Amino acid sequence: MLSALIKRLSGWLLAVPAALALPAVFAGFIGGLEAWWRSPGHLSLLPGLPVGVALAWAISRWAHVLRTFEHELTHALVGLPFGLIPYGFIVTHHRGGLVKQFSIPLPLPFALWPILGARVSGLAPYSIPLFALALTLFAPRSWVLLVGVALGYHVYCKPGEIWSNLGWRSFEGPDGGEGHTDIAQSGYLLSLVLIPALALASYGVLFHALASGPSQGVAEWAHAVARGLGRTVAWAAAALGW
Repeated sequence: MLSALIKRLSGWLLAVPAALALPAVFAGFIGGLEAWWRSPGHLSLLPGLPVGVALAWAISRWAHVLRTFEHELTHALVGLPFGLIPYGFIVTHHRGGLVKQFSIPLPLPFALWPILGARVSGLAPYSIPLFALALTLFAPRSWVLLVGVALGYHVYCKPGEIWSNLGWRSFEGPDGGEGHTDIAQSGYLLSLVLIPALALASYGVLFHALASGPSQGVAEWAHAVARGLGRTVAWAAAALGW
């Protein structure tokens, strides 16, 4: 009973801010897209997109286990900043994958942090372009063609993964236990707002970083989102008559 209450509370604690942040992260995404399009050499990204789509199609058809690996790796890596440490990593050919995580003990004021992190980590593979974002932030700028390949892969794969995870059906998990999809476990309301919020934020950071470099790009994205949040707060205050 208590665990169900905590899970519901953590869902609302994420869903409400994510919904309110959607206009701001959308503005940050559009600003990043415009900055990237104006930047020199932006067309270097484009040839990689169809290559990534073709690669994703081939992997989906003949080596689906690689898609499962990328999916579970995203769960594992996104959980780390929330103090969620992976201790089990299972990838199968036909029954999906699973990452088991344990939480680092935190003082009581921060006890909700890993719980919120588990919700973010649970939906991260459906929204965050892991390889494209990592290449943009940490690889040399000359690798931009590979960023395009990784983006093409993500754009091809993720809509289908979201669609296939919408049902509430139970299935035999990779560890032999009965389970539900990530989206069903997270709840449809939280998924509806958090997946697009994470996707817009990730792509906003990515395109700002492509345009201006990782450090300056992240700062520009944060500034754009902060301005958008300010507009949202001002609109809400005016609507409430404050």
